[in-house]
Amino acid sequence: MEFDRHDKARSLFMELAAAFVRDEANTNPLITVTNVDVSPSYQHVKVFFTTIPDGKEDDALIFLKRKGSDLREYIKKHSRL
Repeated sequence: MEFDRHDKARSLFMELAAAFVRDEANTNPLITVTNVDVSPSYQHVKVFFTTIPDGKEDDALIFLKRKGSDLREYIKKHSRL
């Protein structure tokens, strides 16, 4: 039962992170959310991503770190947790 809840939360975070990146990021580089890791206490979430073209991960990481608080607000606004 707890695993099912954790998996649903992971899916929700992944969907919302992808929607946020789609709405907020430039298309150069194209950022794709590939996975999300949620801690057992639900207090920490790691977002894994890839970019097109390869080698632009540093630019995407700078963007995601800069927009971290906006992402948290987006998740709060669009989820019922």
